[in-house]
Amino acid sequence: MKKFLLKMAMFLVVFVVLDNAIYYASRYLQAGGSFRTGSLNLVYSGDADVDIAFFGSSRMMLHVNPRVIEQATRCSAYNFGVDGTNFEQHRFTIYEYLLHNRPPKAVVMEADLQSLDERPLDFIKEMFRPYIYESRHTFRLLAEPDGLLQDYLPQRILRTVFRSFPYRNAIPDLLRGYLRPDPLETDGYVIIKGAHLKKGSRSFDPADRKHRRFLISPARERAFDELASDLAHRGITLALLMTPRYKIFDAIDEGDYTKVVDVFTRIAGDHDNVYFLNMGADALFTRKRDIYWNADHLNKVGADRLSREVGSALAEIFSPPGSAPTCGE
Repeated sequence: MKKFLLKMAMFLVVFVVLDNAIYYASRYLQAGGSFRTGSLNLVYSGDADVDIAFFGSSRMMLHVNPRVIEQATRCSAYNFGVDGTNFEQHRFTIYEYLLHNRPPKAVVMEADLQSLDERPLDFIKEMFRPYIYESRHTFRLLAEPDGLLQDYLPQRILRTVFRSFPYRNAIPDLLRGYLRPDPLETDGYVIIKGAHLKKGSRSFDPADRKHRRFLISPARERAFDELASDLAHRGITLALLMTPRYKIFDAIDEGDYTKVVDVFTRIAGDHDNVYFLNMGADALFTRKRDIYWNADHLNKVGADRLSREVGSALAEIFSPPGSAPTCGE
């Protein structure tokens, strides 16, 4: 009996050591990779730990270089933007971030023409399936309504006892992500801290663009107000960022643009610690074709230039003239 108990004890010790080794190795590895194996892993692991967190669609993911932001603000930054996603997904990701990580000093959220329109983009819920048991919000997003007690709670217990369990399917992706350098240069992108910055320029004719109209959803406007109010209550600065398009008014109705800008200007004025950074029609960007990858997205040269402007604006918000810097040395 003593030999059996000794073997069991040794087995448990070895198991606990291996379990913790896999757990800590996985947490270490997950900082690398693209948004599918990097950003959400950081969110759900609790390892994001940045001062400035950027959320949005491709208009954030392709346009903001966190390294440039860090140089301007002396604050750590990460770009959590995901191509093709809408306001609901950005808001959901922000709250998952806050649930699993220390609050950032600032959230910079996409505030674009499509942000108030419920039609153009999607909430890609399947992106959250690997994390279905990491929070009740994610579980409710994807699971059946009656599955909370019979499925979610047992899984949470399993993840508490066996710390490496959540990473069992992600380890191959984590290894691939870690083995890639940061910044990672691919055929079309430079990937830096979540940002996917486009190389060069595609051949595009601005005259071929369809003239687009954008609607303002009252529900979306209320949701932005609620988010601004909640983040202000938590003591988190919210910056609403509108990024530029090439010759914007050749393809976008100027009246629609003005209405959207008015909404975000009002939101910033109605809430404490909320700012609207409007670069949408900024002359520094709208007429310079060589800084665009296509008519709607900057290339890396343009993204770096935009990031310097955004970084300078954030630095002034954090540390007005005459005050000491609040991040870094």
